[in-house]
Amino acid sequence: MAPRHTSEQFVAFLTDVVASQRPKQEIHVICDNVSSHKTPRVQDFLRQHRNVRLHYTPTYTSWLNQVEN
Repeated sequence: MAPRHTSEQFVAFLTDVVASQRPKQEIHVICDNVSSHKTPRVQDFLRQHRNVRLHYTPTYTSWLNQVEN
């Protein structure tokens, strides 16, 4: 495991997800609000892959709270 979660790792993950799907498959990814999910590198990736959409959990909310509601 890497000591930090970087935008490069996140883009690599997204690239793997896109490669595993049919071309133009709509892909939705739920993310927390860490800064590595919002970098220019990630934004460039999203511009190149219009079928990928990121959805962010509300700030200051835990994943458990989201599941319970």
